[in-house]
Amino acid sequence: MPLWSLTDRQLAAEVADAVALRAQADAVLLVRLGEAEARGLARPVVRRR
Repeated sequence: MPLWSLTDRQLAAEVADAVALRAQADAVLLVRLGEAEARGLARPVVRRR
């Protein structure tokens, strides 16, 4: 369904779903990074100025 045909409430629900999916993906990534770090597989982050 095209976004322009959604009501404000439907659009808000779509945005909320997208935010929830992103949060879930971020949580999975953080768990994986934690596992890699615990195994000594994580690479150090180099911050450039």
